[in-house]
Amino acid sequence: MRVTANQVTLARFVLLPVPVALYYKGFALSQAGDAATGQFWMLGALGVYILLGLTDALDGILARRYGVTPLGGLLDPIVDKIFLVAAYLPLADSDVVRMLFVAAIFFRELLVTVLRSIALEEKFEFKTSRIAKLKTTVQMAGGGFLLLIWMYPEDHIIRPILIVAGALALLPPLRAFISGRLPGWRSTSGAILINTILVLRLLLTPDQANYGLMLFIVGITLYSGAEYVWGMRGVLMRRFARSPVEALRLLALALALPAGMLPAMELGGAPAFTIMGVLAAELAVGGLDNSLVQFGRSRGPWADLLRAAIQAGAGIYLMSVLPGGTPLQIYGPVVLALVVTLADLFQRAGRHTDVFRSI
Repeated sequence: MRVTANQVTLARFVLLPVPVALYYKGFALSQAGDAATGQFWMLGALGVYILLGLTDALDGILARRYGVTPLGGLLDPIVDKIFLVAAYLPLADSDVVRMLFVAAIFFRELLVTVLRSIALEEKFEFKTSRIAKLKTTVQMAGGGFLLLIWMYPEDHIIRPILIVAGALALLPPLRAFISGRLPGWRSTSGAILINTILVLRLLLTPDQANYGLMLFIVGITLYSGAEYVWGMRGVLMRRFARSPVEALRLLALALALPAGMLPAMELGGAPAFTIMGVLAAELAVGGLDNSLVQFGRSRGPWADLLRAAIQAGAGIYLMSVLPGGTPLQIYGPVVLALVVTLADLFQRAGRHTDVFRSI
């Protein structure tokens, strides 16, 4: 039986809750004073994250070998973005990184998702730059190193780990030089990234190194998003002049969750898993819209504006009752936002199942 790219992508999606559960188990044990066992669980989470990240390369190989299906074109970018939810929101929820930085990452992801739909509707072809392609690798690899640096603050433990990682990262470009070839930009960028992390940790404290690394991740993320906006500036000006409500839709979808709901996770007692579900569902809605627009199945802005208003309103209400609200006050608005987002996703997908029948 042949394994398809879509099956690999679906397996990655289904397994994403596993490392999240392992991470929270390890973090709870560490907070309870059992640091060694907690680190064991969190290393297990990191190992699963790495394996799932490698499946992204595998499904790319399979897609190139056997061809891309409409369903695969929908699933792969959505699962990549949900991977970021599973990787970064737990880190922010446990104060490994600041929520402000994580919110900036998802502001960019949500913004660019809407921009892609607009570009497709306007028949605008935007060539993805190397920075944009590198951005996902930096985000995924950077998340793993953020966790390692936080888990092992002792110099005598983390420095050998980073030295080995840096040396291994140098092997592909060195092999290319020895063979008389120029190294690929991906291997060169990876070597520079990992050895930059090593230098940061050699020179700085764990907190300072993590802060610097997160600044770099956010910087490259926002820069790649700015490339999209700048490249589409003419298209956007014409679009907004023709339909001003589209500008409101763009801002609402990009800001509703990063500004309206994610900050609540910094307050005690926020329903972290439900908030993750809302963000993952919203990224899925945006990815579905990207795919459907390619087949001429675009829709008006009003459903998106209503969904964004409910999400932002739920987040603002949640922040007003935390900490110390009743379970109904805490979970009610977020569950409502999740139900509305999932309902929109399934309603839109159900109306256009003919587009994705090839699996």
